[in-house]
Amino acid sequence: MGVVYRARDENLERDVALKVIASHILGDDRARRRFRKEALALSRLNHPNIETVHEFDSIPGVDFIVMELVPGETLSDRIARGELPEAEIVTIGEQIADGLAAAHEHGIIHRDIKPSNICLTPEGKVKILDFGLAMQAPLSAAPGATVSETVSAPGAIVGTLPYMAPEQLRGEPLDARSDVYAFGAVLFELATGRRPFVEAQPAKLLDAILNQVPPDIRTLRPKLSLGLAQVVAKALEKDPAKRYASTRELGTDLRRAAQGKSGGSWLSDWRSSAFRRALGQIAMALVGIAVLAVVIASVPDLWNRFFNPVQPQTGASLAVLPLVNLAAKAGEDYFADGMTEELTTRLAQIQSLEVISSTSAMRYKGTKKTLRQIAQELHVRSLVEGTIQRVGGDVRITAKLTDPATERSIWADSYERSLTNVFSMQNEIARTIADRIRVRLTPAERTQLARSDPVNPAAHAEYLKGRYYFALTTPDAYAEAIRHFQKSLELDPGYAPGYSALAEAYRDISSQSIPPSEAMPRARENAQKALLIDSTLAEPRMTLGYIEAFYDWHWAQAEPNFRDAIRLYPSSAEAHRNYGMYLTVMGRFPEASKEIERARSLDPLQGFISLMRLFPIYNSRRYDDAITASESLLRSDPSQVFANHIIGQAYLMKHDYPRAIAAYERITDLDSLNSIVKCWRAYAFAVGGERAKAQRILQELLRAQSGYVNSYGLAVAYLGLGKREEALTLLEQSVAERQDDCIFLNVEPVWDALRPDPRFKRLLASVGFRS
Repeated sequence: MGVVYRARDENLERDVALKVIASHILGDDRARRRFRKEALALSRLNHPNIETVHEFDSIPGVDFIVMELVPGETLSDRIARGELPEAEIVTIGEQIADGLAAAHEHGIIHRDIKPSNICLTPEGKVKILDFGLAMQAPLSAAPGATVSETVSAPGAIVGTLPYMAPEQLRGEPLDARSDVYAFGAVLFELATGRRPFVEAQPAKLLDAILNQVPPDIRTLRPKLSLGLAQVVAKALEKDPAKRYASTRELGTDLRRAAQGKSGGSWLSDWRSSAFRRALGQIAMALVGIAVLAVVIASVPDLWNRFFNPVQPQTGASLAVLPLVNLAAKAGEDYFADGMTEELTTRLAQIQSLEVISSTSAMRYKGTKKTLRQIAQELHVRSLVEGTIQRVGGDVRITAKLTDPATERSIWADSYERSLTNVFSMQNEIARTIADRIRVRLTPAERTQLARSDPVNPAAHAEYLKGRYYFALTTPDAYAEAIRHFQKSLELDPGYAPGYSALAEAYRDISSQSIPPSEAMPRARENAQKALLIDSTLAEPRMTLGYIEAFYDWHWAQAEPNFRDAIRLYPSSAEAHRNYGMYLTVMGRFPEASKEIERARSLDPLQGFISLMRLFPIYNSRRYDDAITASESLLRSDPSQVFANHIIGQAYLMKHDYPRAIAAYERITDLDSLNSIVKCWRAYAFAVGGERAKAQRILQELLRAQSGYVNSYGLAVAYLGLGKREEALTLLEQSVAERQDDCIFLNVEPVWDALRPDPRFKRLLASVGFRS
């Protein structure tokens, strides 16, 4: 294709990558014009995981393209250095998925995804390279065309043979699913150190890609998770119709595959929105199991009581589907997604209306499901759909309210406003929808929806970009979100949503890349600033309640914030979920179950809520019910670590040690287990009479933690070994370090044996609980 140089841009004083294109590639003016047009489209792909194209130009006899110079190593180099941990594979894969999704959503197919075209910077950021040239070659070749190891000349099949999809080899028309296949081959190589097919001769390799099934990655590396193996296998399906429809869908499943691999605490997992979203499929499978259970007459009433699926709401209920972006410009998805979320929030503040959370509704972005299917999955009676387009300083929204049962349009209209008046437009749409579905608005709600606060368009755009990155939930994405939120406040220091969002970002990044002692005060400060500007906002009250409860341990002060947030934002699944966790650790279990069920009805595809339902059941000492609930989840996903963990805990509290040990023995991938689960495993062996195994796990934990000790978990293990004083000392250390799991001291059954001890009573008091 050409020769790449490291070059110096003397005008902008930066180093760049300069690709001089081989003369035969752009042999005529038509090819040059086509390439220039596509290079222009690529230059607009402003995404952190795609190498930026700065310029395409020509001087007599030479065509060249100027690109971002990306430091680091290619994935080929990283694979050659040795085996990658599964967590690193997933992190790299998520970034590749995000970058490819951004390209595909702008009509650009890479067609040559391979490890040598993907760079890993020293900071761990993925950059997808070499987009432009492969796009220009024809998509088909004459029958019998020869395929070499790397083929990119005009008239030939385009790509690199080991990573080419079967339809690519057959010269058939391609779409984004061809990149999905190549992406699957890259994931296979990251996981195993070798390609899916290793035949050396091109003819044999071509036959293998077309006709053979690649091996399961776990046959080459047994400790890899079932979830990751399933993702790779689906990406490498021969038939494009059986592959992932998009790399965004693939990325979502990668995040799900990582959930059994967390090394943090339970509270950190619960706090992570990535983890909460990642179990969505489990929730849907649980609904199916529950329906079956209800119709079986022999099932006890307790089963119905705890495992009935979410029922359709009896009142008005709706979901706002992702607004379709009609913008011609690349990189506009953040605006459409952000406006969808804001419209959802406007509607969700109406007391008599059930509005599904945007985290569930956004899963239908680009879906081919019918409106009836979507409504059935979300348990709603109405759907809002529409389009959005930003043109200069104006924004145009076409919205439609549909009855999915009949697929009949109830109402449709178009709105066009200046970007300065975008909030008043959102309020008007929400007001009209409420009227159309005959929802009664309170005087306060009518006043709120009549507001026409002007907005600084530049500040609002930065805010929406921040929300886009915030939803990605990685440490790098949180840092990028914070940068955009801060920029929005520089542009408009009186912008309350900017302060509120900044508070959320600092809250969620706590313990990931910023210590809680630094992040939580920043979160508190920004939440308070938001409320000083606009006291009607619910989100900063959620953040303050969270900080008061789970960081400050000021339990009495926390509850009014949670209740106020729910009053102002009644359809907020997050508010109900957080309040449910608060009520759990306060020992108010029936109320906790009610709030968690409410959260589940509002965000039915957020699977971690199904796990949260176990907390009040187990901690209220209903062990048989906790076992039944966990077994229900395991029927959906046998590898679910926390479901087996809850079963083990419940059997331990029942003193059924063989079954407890059996539950922990089913958790086989010990290297990737949450350290708390490992400590409980040691406890099970200790009380079950296998002290040598318990001691061995304990020593491995102490060696692996390299100076930092999860004191709370180790206290569990030491208690199992009968070392009460050592366990109390470790708990005191855990409280002093404000470790997350200390919030369970008030309700966790394993500490019942220590509750009469004065040292334990002092511990409870220091966490804010009465002994």
